Amino acid sequence: MYNTLYKCRYLINCLEGLGFKVTLVDGFHNPETYIYDCVKRSSITHWVFSGSDTPVTEVSSPQLSLELLKLPKRLMFICYAMESIIIRLGNPIKKRRVNKKELFPLKLGGKVIHVRRNHRWYFDTVATVHPMAFYNGELMMASYKNALLIQFHPEKSPDGKELIMDWVKG
Repeated sequence: MYNTLYKCRYLINCLEGLGFKVTLVDGFHNPETYIYDCVKRSSITHWVFSGSDTPVTEVSSPQLSLELLKLPKRLMFICYAMESIIIRLGNPIKKRRVNKKELFPLKLGGKVIHVRRNHRWYFDTVATVHPMAFYNGELMMASYKNALLIQFHPEKSPDGKELIMDWVKG
């Protein structure tokens, strides 16, 4: 969802470093139906949707189609992409005055992983997704149908590569 290749370089490097081939779809400059059509027509089974510098609540901001959740694909929505999906599912989003930039421990199931975030927007209540992890009352990870929704950046987190590999294998 970033508007330049440079902005998603961390994510690309992370995925390529794990041995995956990366195919980019321009989700910023194309309407949501274009993204949906690309995913639907593709033989690729696992899709990762990135963050963005654009506030998810801006009228002109790119949005993801909920129709993606009906496809027989595995989907990972990171940061902005998560926000887009959860808002479209009817959940209210909240805004802080300043971004939260931090590395913190996140309890996920029976273990603790260390993750990094850089966010102004957050969810403290959600009714339509299955919460998996909260940190200080904010939703950090959830699942919904065929999707994993992440409100931190696994590509920039110490334990993020392991999280991505677990998702791919799962």
